[in-house]
Amino acid sequence: VETGFGFGLNFLATWAAWRADAQRARQLHFVSCELHPLTADALARGHAQWPQFSGLAAELAAQWPEHTPGIHRLHLDGGQVVLTLGFGAAQDVLGQLVLQADAFYLDGFSPARNPEMWSARICHLLARLGAPGATLATWSVAGEVRENLRRAGFEVRKTPGFGGKRQMLSGVLTDAPEPAAQPDALASPPDARHALVIGAGLAGCAIAERLAARGWRIELLDAASGPAQGASGNHAGVLRPLPNLDDNRMSRLTRACALYGWRHIE
Repeated sequence: VETGFGFGLNFLATWAAWRADAQRARQLHFVSCELHPLTADALARGHAQWPQFSGLAAELAAQWPEHTPGIHRLHLDGGQVVLTLGFGAAQDVLGQLVLQADAFYLDGFSPARNPEMWSARICHLLARLGAPGATLATWSVAGEVRENLRRAGFEVRKTPGFGGKRQMLSGVLTDAPEPAAQPDALASPPDARHALVIGAGLAGCAIAERLAARGWRIELLDAASGPAQGASGNHAGVLRPLPNLDDNRMSRLTRACALYGWRHIE
């Protein structure tokens, strides 16, 4: 989990390190928020300074989302890398997330210029999202930052910095909140995940495909002799958001779904 995406260098470096690790996990999930996202052109110009990431950067730029507020999910590297981007204020994005992170990157302008990014509220939101023993790293060693992290449950220490920075901060989450209970199906080992999907229309097939991509074994049942024999068999359909002047929940949900759907279809 990262508090400021910027040019995405933390993401690209993490992605490259994950690919180079012979003992890497099956998937890499990276979650970040950004209040002022760059345009795709600005992103590409910035990435040109780091040619070692050129291939990964090009794949990211090709999927860079529209500048609409809310959550955007990108599937990269053949689906092995999942980037979840929240366009909005960090405290708003972090407050919506349900996850257990192994590592935190704290970024943003200095606490003197951007105090909201380093507030006690942000630190407690991060601690809520951390797995026991989650690591933390940031270039800032400001006393207020250290104290806010300590009060949130992180044990932090100054370590040698990088580039022209004399010191940086690293830490471990030692006082993690109790994780929320998971449904039995989600807590079960992958080989025990079995789902029965009833109906082979667009909805049933979409659910079956997403579960299968997550390693579930699927039985797909339909009264007809093949998929999409009912209304889902129409020759054409419309995939669109439902915009509203007050950008209500239905508007935000259908916009996020339409954008995700278009990327998936491509």
